[in-house]
Amino acid sequence: MNTTISLVMIVKNEEANLPRCLESVQGIVDEIVIVDTGSEDNTKEIAKQFGAKVYDFEWCNDFSAARNYALSKATGDWNLVLDADEYIISGTKSDLVNGLKKGTVGQILLIDVFKDKMNKEEELSYSKIYLSRIMSKGTKYIGKIHEQIDSKLPRVKVNLEVGHDGYLHKDKSERNLAILYDVIKKDEKNSYMLYQLAHTLFVAGKNEQAMMWYEKYYKVSKLNEGYRCSAIVDYLYSMIQIGKLEKGITIIEKEKANYYDSPDFNFVCATFYRELVLSNVEKYINYLPLIESYYINCLEIGETTKYTSVVGTGSYAAAYNLGVWYEVSKQFDKAKVCYEMAIEWGYEKAAERIKLLK
Repeated sequence: MNTTISLVMIVKNEEANLPRCLESVQGIVDEIVIVDTGSEDNTKEIAKQFGAKVYDFEWCNDFSAARNYALSKATGDWNLVLDADEYIISGTKSDLVNGLKKGTVGQILLIDVFKDKMNKEEELSYSKIYLSRIMSKGTKYIGKIHEQIDSKLPRVKVNLEVGHDGYLHKDKSERNLAILYDVIKKDEKNSYMLYQLAHTLFVAGKNEQAMMWYEKYYKVSKLNEGYRCSAIVDYLYSMIQIGKLEKGITIIEKEKANYYDSPDFNFVCATFYRELVLSNVEKYINYLPLIESYYINCLEIGETTKYTSVVGTGSYAAAYNLGVWYEVSKQFDKAKVCYEMAIEWGYEKAAERIKLLK
């Protein structure tokens, strides 16, 4: 029996992104269902050029309502949910069919590209996370925003890599913030929504507000929450951005046993202690050795998909930053070794540092 897969999307004013997305699914999906929530450009015309079934939906500030309407129009055995600023990097229909099992929800590997605000040169960075995006017919979403699949079925990872670069091109924070504030007003202890509000503010560069909401999230968070490590990492980065560091010492001490195996947690700890020592050398000099030890931890852990992780925190970025630490502390032989490691991982910026050493 032939297994059929439907691509199910909700869109609005996505003429710039939609062609790339729909081109990437050719030969993978059997049907394209697109629900438009009020486009004023050529989004719907482009969708029809790719043979999509196009429907209109009046936007009501509820992502689940729109997604569930779209799902109701799909006829495939399985539904793959993508946004217009996402596109398939690798994977085939066979990968999906062979990876999916009855009574499961499929997870894809999403690779986000964004500008690293902690880097003065704002280099492009990449993060990886497995997200539940493939579900059998009849499964629905819940939640007005940052909606989740309403299913307790086990999750299985499928061999499908999807890119996302929406953070580079569109700022959707104001639209999302309005919905998030409304949801939290009705449920002040919803840890997932508190995290999403803090994260939205953090991505928008509103670090003072982000830190406040991360603190509220932290107070009600539970250890088993899959996004908790990411929340704590960004909480610490928000402290670094605005220079309010004292509280971070306690948080790191409380959490280091929980996230000892996260390269991102160890990386932010190294960055945190570097900024802490620089803020007041005389007061915080005892923390200086922790900078080295946390970067070494990153390299020992390596890259991971256990947590949401920025590419490089377990490889070239950790090696490069450790090299800079050694160079500044005049341990030039160790610095050279670290830079050479970073170069082996393809980080050419480290080659410039080696030239300076010579």
